[in-house]
Formats: sequence, C-alpha cells, structure tokens
Amino acid sequence: MAKRRIIFVNLTTGQEVVLPVTPQQFVIDRGIAVETVNLTGFGDVHLAGDRGLFTEQLEFMLPVQAYPFNDATTVLDPYHYIFFFQAAGDYKQVCRFIVSDSPTQCEVLLENLQYRQQEGVGDYYIQNPNLIYAGHMLNIPPATAL
Repeated sequence: MAKRRIIFVNLTTGQEVVLPVTPQQFVIDRGIAVETVNLTGFGDVHLAGDRGLFTEQLEFMLPVQAYPFNDATTVLDPYHYIFFFQAAGDYKQVCRFIVSDSPTQCEVLLENLQYRQQEGVGDYYIQNPNLIYAGHMLNIPPATAL
C-alpha cells in the first residue's frame, strides 16, 4: 500500500506542494444546514437546507533534516512551504486539497496560517491553517438514495 500524501495545488499559479511529513490525521467537516422552525400549534419542524461549507484544520511538520519518514519530494527549507501558503492566503488564491489514496479532493481557501519552531533543531510546525471550502468537492460519491 502506498504512503498517504497530502497535496495542495494552487489553481492560479499551478504550483504544487506535497506535505513533507504526512499529518497524523485529517478530519473533514462536511454536512448540510438544518433549520428549526417553530410552527404555532404544531411545534418545531426541522428543514433540511443546502450543503454546508467544508472546513478542515491540519497540523504538520516542516523538517529541516532528512528524516526517514519524510516524503521523497521533501524540500528541506520550511519557508518553501510557508511562502506557498502565505501567497495563497495573501492573494486569495484557491488551492485544490488532495488526499492521495482516497477520493478526497476539494477546492479551498486558506483562512489563516500559524507556524512555530520548537525543540531547537530547526524544524517548523504549521498549526491550524483553516481550509475553507471554496468550490467543488470532487470524487466523493453521493449517498445512495433511500
């Protein structure tokens, strides 16, 4: 089985980055809007609305050393990745978020970016880049109608 990779493609510039270290987890938050309306004499009624916006938060490492768990495409300069995410956010550019070895692909905007250095070895960590749904979720089959 191939190693899972998290890939971002800037749809404006065409630049692609593969996260150098696969995050421990990713969580897709996707659903529909449900509104509750109170009808006098009947009580509450729940109405299904449109699909809600996708959101995702990731935390991942940007190494400065060649660790055995690094992706083969790793650039050992954390600012290679930081500048990619900063530019996408600053210029409001849509990126495609892809999880390899899964059907997950969607277009996202980067809401904010936090990064830090710890441990004194030079590695950086990106924390909570909020990815906000910006267009289409691709290759996710719809649920079978009942």
